[in-house]
Amino acid sequence: GKYNLGIVPNLLPSVTVTNPVESASFVAPATFSLSAAASDTDGTIRQVEFYVGATRVATATQPPFTVPMQILTPGSFALTAAATDNRGERVVSAPVNITVTGGGDPSLTPCILAASMSCRS
Repeated sequence: GKYNLGIVPNLLPSVTVTNPVESASFVAPATFSLSAAASDTDGTIRQVEFYVGATRVATATQPPFTVPMQILTPGSFALTAAATDNRGERVVSAPVNITVTGGGDPSLTPCILAASMSCRS
């Protein structure tokens, strides 16, 4: 018989933001853990990147995929996580939308502290 020695297809990883939950509300300064669950059925998760809007704020390379967050300015924020597997496939989670109230001036650029980031005035 003939054997097909083709490339084994790579199954995509899956990733979900697990904390905070959809529609969570915080009072500035909002301090919370940003967490995601990520898995890959045919390999391993190489990294999980965390985003606030379009800005990458942190990367976790080992489970649990959790980073401390602080948002100092009020506003509405969409949080997502992107998981990359050991073969380079990348998947972005559905967004989790949160609201931060009180605190500073909402017209200011959002001040987000995560990992080694600092706020620039």
